[in-house]
Amino acid sequence: MMRLANKDLYQHFKDAGLDLANLTHRRKIEIISVYFTWMRLIMNTWQLSSYCLDEITFTLQTIQFWMGSCYNLYIANQ
Repeated sequence: MMRLANKDLYQHFKDAGLDLANLTHRRKIEIISVYFTWMRLIMNTWQLSSYCLDEITFTLQTIQFWMGSCYNLYIANQ
């Protein structure tokens, strides 16, 4: 039996509405392969979106820093 996070993989699919026990071995492999491919795609998308959000936040913080610094220099030179 294959296990995923301490849960029987067959039960995991059955909970999702797909009974793997009644399918051929080839069909099981196809479905499980697609499942893991989609999981990897979702994780990569999440990782990329987190990276982009970090970069956007860093850029906004940099702009805010330079605006504050320039404003302080402007006030000091008056």
